[in-house]
Amino acid sequence: MSTLTRDTERHGAAEPNHQSVNFLKGMVRQQWASRLENGIGDKILSRQIVADIELHISNMNGIVDQMDYELFCIPNIIAHAKHMSKDELYRYLKLMESVAVGYSSMHGRYITNLLMIGLTSKAKNLGGVEKYYRTVSGDIESRLTAYNAALEKRRARISRLSAAAKHHGSGIFGIFRRKRVAAINRRIELGMRRIDSLSGRMGSVSDIQKSMRLKAGI
Repeated sequence: MSTLTRDTERHGAAEPNHQSVNFLKGMVRQQWASRLENGIGDKILSRQIVADIELHISNMNGIVDQMDYELFCIPNIIAHAKHMSKDELYRYLKLMESVAVGYSSMHGRYITNLLMIGLTSKAKNLGGVEKYYRTVSGDIESRLTAYNAALEKRRARISRLSAAAKHHGSGIFGIFRRKRVAAINRRIELGMRRIDSLSGRMGSVSDIQKSMRLKAGI
């Protein structure tokens, strides 16, 4: 839900319909496209950049609220675009998309909206957004490392328990240790369920990392 929609509901007004929202989007887009053309002065280049930014907005849809992004973030990007080459801007936009994917996975969509407003304000060039990308990528990598360490620890424990179950269940006295073996097997079963859960969470984080790299073109 966008900031605009929340403010409308807070004051008791009806939520704007799709026609009104589309009209507002068109008006906002026309304003920033005009600002870009006036700032660059080259109509052909500005149209190419507008096309890149429109594709960027489309790629961000589903990660952040599109109306909020166009209202608060795109004007910041337009201001920075005047000082970047077309290739730098393209790379800048791809890294923005990648960082948004990471933010969304860690903080959810609403917080990501706010974080992207701050990011587009502070990251005024390609080097600026690269710093944020490295930070978020580092956080994702740290989570993967932590999951992997936890999995290795649990697998080692399962290995020890399996060896203990085999030891207590073997030999002529194995029949007298059935309860002990059953208790160990229950611990093994519980440990395997926890490993499956950790593996699933690690897989989700790995998918986020892959998505970030794909967005960034790495």
